[in-house]
Amino acid sequence: MTIDSTIRPETTDRGVQDMQHSALEQHLSLAPEPQLEGEQPSFDRQQQQLQAQAQGIKCPSCGTVNDPEAMFCASCGRPLRMAICPNCGSEIDPEADFCEVCHHYIKNDTCSFCGAHMSEMEIYCHERGNPRGGLVCPVDTSLDNLAICKQCGTPLTEEAKSLVEDLKKLPDYQFSEKCYMYLDMMKDLCKEKGVEFVLVKAPSLYPYWYEEYDEQMKVYAEKNGLRYYNLTERIDEIGLDFQKDTYDAGIHLNLSGARKLSSYFAELLSQEFELTDYRTVDEVNKRYIEKIDEYEKIIKENEEAMEK
Repeated sequence: MTIDSTIRPETTDRGVQDMQHSALEQHLSLAPEPQLEGEQPSFDRQQQQLQAQAQGIKCPSCGTVNDPEAMFCASCGRPLRMAICPNCGSEIDPEADFCEVCHHYIKNDTCSFCGAHMSEMEIYCHERGNPRGGLVCPVDTSLDNLAICKQCGTPLTEEAKSLVEDLKKLPDYQFSEKCYMYLDMMKDLCKEKGVEFVLVKAPSLYPYWYEEYDEQMKVYAEKNGLRYYNLTERIDEIGLDFQKDTYDAGIHLNLSGARKLSSYFAELLSQEFELTDYRTVDEVNKRYIEKIDEYEKIIKENEEAMEK
């Protein structure tokens, strides 16, 4: 019969008892203490976690356990160690050029516009001269790290502008016979009514007004003794800001844009055609004031509706 000497030390001699007692104390000192709810993981739990890490890295995407030194998951190919975006603090792919959350360009050693290598001390790319911090779009005033604005598609670099021009090329720029038919009809009607017929290209970014279009209008105007104004060439004179003065990023003018264009074009017509100001005639001035009041009333109603 064997007797457990740790339970009945009196059954052994003094030397054996001391040795067994020392071993028992060592065993108890390594035993985990009871863990209460909310406490940190126990020593054994931490040991298990360290052992699991030593055995492999669990993929955060698919859960596959990979080799400890692996950078990418052998199953799904996703990176095993995520980086942190310096701009917004989101977790990102360590190989990523842009943060998927804030869209900030995060590579410090590469030009975002042309891909050329840049040292940490360089502010401008030595290949194309583009700034490290990005370019401000002239249309929507956003800061962009790409050659083309992410919001409105405006080309920002010379290379991008040249590329866009190439892509814009059409197989045929000739206005159709139907276009000229309607122009002739309007011209003849104005002549019949004694009204000056004026050709105007309103300012806009899109659809693109090609030089070939412009040249055809110049030829038609000269052939028929008409005046032609291409106001896309006078955007700065008019004072238009396509971000503020259009409601669709450069296609149609909104209220502020329409007011700027109307004021500019009215002044242009009055100067070049020597128009008479009939507001000095009481009857005409009365009708003019009535129309202005109607216009302001409509504007006020629209503005109130937009605020709701």
